[in-house]
Amino acid sequence: CLASVKIALVACLLALAAWNKLCLVPRIAAGNAAAVRSLRRSIGAEMLVAGLILLATAALTTLTGPPSMS
Repeated sequence: CLASVKIALVACLLALAAWNKLCLVPRIAAGNAAAVRSLRRSIGAEMLVAGLILLATAALTTLTGPPSMS
C-alpha cells in the first residue's frame, strides 16, 4: 500500500523531469520567457515530490516486518 504510493511518486517525479527536459528546455533555448517561469514552478514541484518520496521512505522503514520464522 505505502510502497505503491512511493512508486507512484517516483513515476510522477520522472514524468516531471522528462517534461522539463523534453518540453521546457527547448522552449527556453528558443527564447520563450514564459517557459522559464514554468521551469521554475516545475522544479519546485519536483522538490516537493522528492520530499514526499523521502517521507514515504521514512514511513516504510519504521514499519515492523513479519514475525521471524525462528
